[in-house]
Amino acid sequence: MSNRAKTIFIVILLCVLGWSVFRLADASRGAAQTQAVSSAEDDRVRVALSLGGDLTPWETDLIDDLSQSCAAQNFELVYNDPAEDTASWQLEDIRSLLEQDVRYLILCPSDNSMLGEVKTLADSKGVSIILVASDLKLAGECTSMIYINGYAEGELCAKALLNTYGTTRDCHIIEIYGPEGSPIAASRDQGFRAAISDYPNLHIMKTCYGGFSQLTAKNAIEELISANPKGTFNAVFACGDEDGLGALQAFKIAGYNPGTDVSIVSISGIQDTKKAIIAGEYTATVESSRHLGSVAIAIITRLEAGEDVSKLFAMPFRLCTADNLSAYEPTLY
Repeated sequence: MSNRAKTIFIVILLCVLGWSVFRLADASRGAAQTQAVSSAEDDRVRVALSLGGDLTPWETDLIDDLSQSCAAQNFELVYNDPAEDTASWQLEDIRSLLEQDVRYLILCPSDNSMLGEVKTLADSKGVSIILVASDLKLAGECTSMIYINGYAEGELCAKALLNTYGTTRDCHIIEIYGPEGSPIAASRDQGFRAAISDYPNLHIMKTCYGGFSQLTAKNAIEELISANPKGTFNAVFACGDEDGLGALQAFKIAGYNPGTDVSIVSISGIQDTKKAIIAGEYTATVESSRHLGSVAIAIITRLEAGEDVSKLFAMPFRLCTADNLSAYEPTLY
């Protein structure tokens, strides 16, 4: 082999070796970066959410708000869709969530009686509880409590009927209770009943269970309508908007003119209810704030920063009627 050929061969060999070294170094850097990203993901704060009962639009909006708030803080949300509307299912769900290396549990209990056991389980795992509840006495069972004032929400529904019927015109009410045993439904019921107790013309004729479900409420109201002469009832108080919308369907099918023959008030503030109010078919809804998820993540962010956090955060609410919903509000859910 000539000297020129040897030189060319050596140059080519060095280039190949250099390229191989470069590729190996690049692969090593890529592996290190992948490992760093994986490690960063492993270090993310994991937040669990447990809900009891079937999902309503209000709860779906809560999940969306919570998901967006977690993403903004690079937190990881761990959540299971409810499979049963029972406290026993939710307790098993909580046990499962606590085994997934979570630091915080956002809890909307279907039954407050489980809280003692949940707190014991969470304490054993070093998990902080952010409780969503309507009973101030439960503040001792959690790190922080997001308070939904169901009692005052029920009072506002009574006020809406009082504004419609005054203190002399008879108001014969069907109450549609939420899921049997629901803490939030119980507090709303208590507030409503306390508020109407001062006005003898406002009285509850019948109570049925709607379960925060349009179909269940519709069927229950249809049974009451068919078993009583037309005009027996002229008002509905529903603990949840889904129940109120079910009642609206039942009365329309029965030939009533909702908004004239019957007044319907409920609590949640979902979009379909507001549309019915604007259409003149629905009297009022009490809007519970949809930003509960944002509040929960703000609490967790402060806890992670080592800041002092209040034990209690009260969520705002408002009465929505035709007077303040004269223009459709597309930004509200």
